[in-house]
Amino acid sequence: MLWHQKTWTDDNDRPWPYPNRYICFDVEGDEFHQIYGSYAYIYYVLDGRTGMPIRKPINIFHQVFNRWQAYFNPIPADYNGDGNTEFLLASESYAIGGIAIVTPNCEILWKKALDNAVGARSLQGIGDCDGDGIPDIAFYHLDGRIACYDGKTGEVKWQVEDLQSHNSYSTGHFASGDIDSDGCDEFLYPLGSNELIAIDHHSPNHILWRAPLESESGTPILADVDGDRLAEILVCTQDGFRNILK
Repeated sequence: MLWHQKTWTDDNDRPWPYPNRYICFDVEGDEFHQIYGSYAYIYYVLDGRTGMPIRKPINIFHQVFNRWQAYFNPIPADYNGDGNTEFLLASESYAIGGIAIVTPNCEILWKKALDNAVGARSLQGIGDCDGDGIPDIAFYHLDGRIACYDGKTGEVKWQVEDLQSHNSYSTGHFASGDIDSDGCDEFLYPLGSNELIAIDHHSPNHILWRAPLESESGTPILADVDGDRLAEILVCTQDGFRNILK
């Protein structure tokens, strides 16, 4: 074992577990990965070589947002096109509290509060859906809509409404990729109506297609499974089958 860290103690002598939601990423470009993650609303940046905090962990609820914001999985990308890495505080929890982009030092680029009725059902999808070079964020809200947020500003570019939520809290997340070879990314998402939906910036009503399945599916995977240099879509459904879509 390289290292083992269990808890961090805050200024009030309260011990906190180390992150249970995290990503390893080399922000500094020094070929060493840092660990960015959270436990509840404690935000950690850990040295990948030692597991020790690079800086004092942040109570993001009280020290950054001054409102509830929790249960997040940081997703790195250059969201504003400045050549630097930022993090989407992504979450699959209905109690996420909001959607936000922060710098590695936890400075807020933009934020939007969300109440529990419109919180998340799955992790968000990242992709450039309109070809402007800025990552877009696909967010399934509990009121039955997929909203496409501009990664730079947080503005909603468009949304698809009247969708049925799937029933899983652990699977059923977004996948993204250019599935129609138009040079822009599409978002794939499993619905509770036993369908896989492809969301597209350029299609009428932003729906490229809806594929019916025999059962509710989990997270789709894009891969070239037959060697034809074109991606297929692999989805596992709750009836125990693996399904390949062309």
